[in-house]
Amino acid sequence: MKNTIIIIISILLLVFIFSGCGPEKKKVAVLIYDMEDPFIKGVSEYLKAFDQKSYDITYYDSQKSQIVQNKIAEKLYKEGVDLLVINPVERLSSYIFVKKSLQEEIPIIFFNREPLKEDLEYFEDVYYVGTDARESGMMQAKLISEGLGNDTENLGGFDKNGDHIIQCVILKGEQGHQDAEERTKSVIEGLKGEGFKVEVLHTKVANWNETKAYRAMHEIMSEFGEDIELLISNNDAMAIGASKYLMDNGYFGMEVDGVVTDIPFRIVGIDGLEEAKLLTKKGYMYGTIINDGKSMAEAIMQLSEYILENDEEKLQYELVDNKYILISYKYHSNE
Repeated sequence: MKNTIIIIISILLLVFIFSGCGPEKKKVAVLIYDMEDPFIKGVSEYLKAFDQKSYDITYYDSQKSQIVQNKIAEKLYKEGVDLLVINPVERLSSYIFVKKSLQEEIPIIFFNREPLKEDLEYFEDVYYVGTDARESGMMQAKLISEGLGNDTENLGGFDKNGDHIIQCVILKGEQGHQDAEERTKSVIEGLKGEGFKVEVLHTKVANWNETKAYRAMHEIMSEFGEDIELLISNNDAMAIGASKYLMDNGYFGMEVDGVVTDIPFRIVGIDGLEEAKLLTKKGYMYGTIINDGKSMAEAIMQLSEYILENDEEKLQYELVDNKYILISYKYHSNE
């Protein structure tokens, strides 16, 4: 009898122990270039919202340092991980991860900062989720044209000197950064394609940062303030910084019924941040091109399931050349 009781207890203990032990979750590591970046922070929050707890997902902040990101990745390769999702600090650093992943047979999804084509093709299980930077610049040009009343002669009343040429200032993301270079180039090309003549008075690199853009505006307004008819920003954070500087220094008129009455020139951004949308609603900014972070996050999660489960039905987004998922931009203005 005593032995029977011991056997029963042993069986119950084994059932209790193993009933709580399902299959081990696959590990996914998400390496973010900078958690303080408003757009990337938003994508990360959407990723967490889409996470169905099917995988063990850990997020790492590279703090805008490629050295930090490399150390995080090195540690993950040693510990073992089933999938890497990387928002690279530097685009050209992607090759390091691709080469190591090929050796370790660990798939990678890069997002928001596109690696070189040859790096993506180096290893079969490397993918990119992002946008077409040229598209955003061309769409920004159409948004500007709308903001100037599609008026190539008088610029919708913003032609201060009557020369029928847009005198503009550009706030640039990063020198040499693919998106910054492409957005800067394509928006000017787009404006010319819309029939406008353009003179770039000054281009200031503000590293996608609101505070740096705010500070840069002091120099810009001191030197070019009387001549500026348009401010083009590579992203919303810098456009917001510029708008706040102008607000704080009396360049805008008063608000009436929640809308500013007088503006010095048109301001446009890219990303679709909520603060930019609010400034657009109030008239401080004319508009922004929405970089759809929610769809980007959804595509990353679906692609992760497609890779880890080897199930094509998990992926609802088009996978171009078995490598790319490109998220479309959208317009947002106060019209």
